[in-house]
Amino acid sequence: MHLETLTVGAYFTNCYVVWCSKTKEAIIIDPGFNSQAEAHKVLSVLKEKGLRTKFIVDTHGHPDHTCGNGIAKNRLALKY
Repeated sequence: MHLETLTVGAYFTNCYVVWCSKTKEAIIIDPGFNSQAEAHKVLSVLKEKGLRTKFIVDTHGHPDHTCGNGIAKNRLALKY
């Protein structure tokens, strides 16, 4: 299991990309980014490492943790 931490958003929220080295499946935890530029910072980690996002996970419902959900979902073409 691997973890990369990125600081995003107006409140400098920690966003995490966690993945399995065997399956290359990943989750994004607390995508609190609110711009395409910050989304690119997080999503480029996925691309660079050849990862497939399985889930977006929010630790709680505050906007500084959830506001990037829609951007990530659209950019990754997730169906849920």
